[in-house]
Amino acid sequence: MHHNEGRASQFNTFSSVAFLTGRLIAALAFMSLSIGQTLHFADASRSAGALGMLAPQFFVAAEIVFQAAGSIMLAIGYRARFGAALLAISLVPSIWLFADAAANRLYLAGALAALGGLLPYIALGAGPYCLDSVYRSIQGE
Repeated sequence: MHHNEGRASQFNTFSSVAFLTGRLIAALAFMSLSIGQTLHFADASRSAGALGMLAPQFFVAAEIVFQAAGSIMLAIGYRARFGAALLAISLVPSIWLFADAAANRLYLAGALAALGGLLPYIALGAGPYCLDSVYRSIQGE
């Protein structure tokens, strides 16, 4: 049995469109973070280092790659579970850095909210309107 088999029946038209819309909004948010960190790499690395991150350039670069790849995968619905997991992993350094600083509670809350928003995609996949569904229908699964 394929891991998504039977899941399409869980979605009606409204929930399918809502799931797609949520995927696109989440992907857009993470892609904008990736672009912003790329354009301001030195500042992002400096800020991460000032907050106590070891090897900040490495972690900021990894975060950019995970956010860009995960955003694209989630948006188009290609291996969306993996893409959402990449995005969730990209949040770990932020959650770790902001957990202790009282001044950064808003950033911590945002990172935790984003993590919570990714969990349905990790659990359920992309939903019926995705590239994986098209591929499965072509393959006859």
